[in-house]
Amino acid sequence: MFHILPFVAASEFALPNLPVEIWVIILRCLDPRSLVTATRSVDRWERITRGDPVLSKTLKKQLLLEKRTRREEMLIRGLVIFINRTAFGGANKILRPQNKHHNTRRRK
Repeated sequence: MFHILPFVAASEFALPNLPVEIWVIILRCLDPRSLVTATRSVDRWERITRGDPVLSKTLKKQLLLEKRTRREEMLIRGLVIFINRTAFGGANKILRPQNKHHNTRRRK
């Protein structure tokens, strides 16, 4: 479409006003990661996804998987690093935690 109308900005294009059933068919063709991205980008697609049982289940599974992945990345000891800023103008040091059970939660 860009080659046909290169002078029109992509933001000026509106989504076609299709029936919900057609949007469901289109959204069911997406892989789970693309479905999450689509629902985050367009409010109407999010409402359609949450209203359809198949899409809703796929969305919930993918969001849970992403949440677990982020949590594991934070808690795996080998991936945890700290940046210690020395005096002004000094270089940053990267420190790895020494204890086996590092707690990433903030202390009050």
